[in-house]
Amino acid sequence: MSEEESKNTKEFPDELDLKAIFLNLIDNKNFIFWGTTLFAIIAIIFSLLASEKWSSSALLSPVSTSSVGGSSSAGGLASLAGVSLGKGSKNSSSKAVATITSRDFLRHLMKFDGVLENLMAFESYDASSQKSIFVDALFNADTGKWVDDKKPTAYQAYEVYIGILSIGTAKDTGFVTISIDHGSPIYAKKFLDLIIQEVNNLSRQRDIDETNASLAYLYNELDLVQQSDVQIAVSQLIEGQLKKQMMAHVKTHYTLQPIDSPFVPELRSYPQRTKLVVSWALLGFFLSLMFVVISEHTRKYLK
Repeated sequence: MSEEESKNTKEFPDELDLKAIFLNLIDNKNFIFWGTTLFAIIAIIFSLLASEKWSSSALLSPVSTSSVGGSSSAGGLASLAGVSLGKGSKNSSSKAVATITSRDFLRHLMKFDGVLENLMAFESYDASSQKSIFVDALFNADTGKWVDDKKPTAYQAYEVYIGILSIGTAKDTGFVTISIDHGSPIYAKKFLDLIIQEVNNLSRQRDIDETNASLAYLYNELDLVQQSDVQIAVSQLIEGQLKKQMMAHVKTHYTLQPIDSPFVPELRSYPQRTKLVVSWALLGFFLSLMFVVISEHTRKYLK
């Protein structure tokens, strides 16, 4: 070994002396203990002060529109009239998810009583009366009116709405999983029910309006044409539209069919105090260990 290498070895001794590290940790056991305890206490205080959240979820099956079309012989003609005969349920679920997450859909939901105030002025949940308590400085629950000019805009409400909404689609089945987090377990379920109800109602009303316009045009054309083959073709198109309109009026769940309906949660989703305290205590423990090891290494290096 050269003189330079020997000098470097003396300046930088072996840093992986496990026995020395272990003894150093034993010497600083009080610091590690109090560091772990401090993090656990912080976690306990935070978990007690944090606002409680309750989550209601539902599993939904997209309703395929293939059953709405006309007869098999009229498949090509029915497709011209906007009646889907071959599309799978994935397109239906994707459209429903896009509708639910849209700003226009939230504006529609805001027309219902209780939606905007539960999104923007909610303060706490009264378990005895099972009612929401609102921030008095924002919303007067007695009069049902917002204070002065403090009514939130649709843009502000949308940011909160997207924050409490969780929605996803299974790639293989097209099933839609949706959940709502809210400070009130009662309203979490109620709001999710409203979302499912209105996404079905909007799809239904849209198809009814389209079929009414299509039928008005087709009936007018049927009176004008004289060729028998054209009359047959128009009649088949009318048949497809009538079937589509019938399904829109008859089906309760027009776009999304609940498999697992929304429920009132019995256990809060946040904060999970036990997990929070244990995880923070472990974090404090490992940070204390790292601090002891690094500080000892730095001290030796500086010496």
